[in-house]
Amino acid sequence: DCGQVGAPATLGALKSITGDFAGAEAAMRVGLRLADARNDTALDARRGILQNFATFYLDRAQPVDALPLAERALAVAEAHYGPEAVAMLREHLTLAAVHTDLARYPEARRDYVRAAAIDAAHGSSIDVLQRLRFYLRRAQLDLKLGDREAVRSGIAEAERVMADRPKLGYWRGWSARLACKLDAIEEDWRAAD
Repeated sequence: DCGQVGAPATLGALKSITGDFAGAEAAMRVGLRLADARNDTALDARRGILQNFATFYLDRAQPVDALPLAERALAVAEAHYGPEAVAMLREHLTLAAVHTDLARYPEARRDYVRAAAIDAAHGSSIDVLQRLRFYLRRAQLDLKLGDREAVRSGIAEAERVMADRPKLGYWRGWSARLACKLDAIEEDWRAAD
């Protein structure tokens, strides 16, 4: 069942990685048609293809195309898992990224508030990279909105998660760039340097 949907999804991902974006989009459309045809079966497969397709469009700087897919992925996941389930974090983060790219900041903030509730309830069972993505993306939005204290808080949360994990260089760099931007806004040139 999931294999019928999973094959085009995997093919789409591989084509995207190799730069064949038209082929990736076509394969994902086939997977989505298969998932939609199954209606109430293979909900994980439908959720996955919707999520991957939304992320594909986000990566291609096409948030308008990503929005309906991200909204559908959230609706499918919520119906399947419930609104407070750990599995919902990814959907909220994707939708928040779409809303941020569309400059719909109140909606993005709402998505992050929902993600924060999931993080608070299930923090220790959430994948480390998902938690870091949450804290740092939320801090980026807070920086755009000028909420310096929230940026500091997001960076501090990310640093706590990374504290005993030395192999997270990319994430440490992201956190350091955010801190540097915040220091520059506050004209703290020593800290920014």
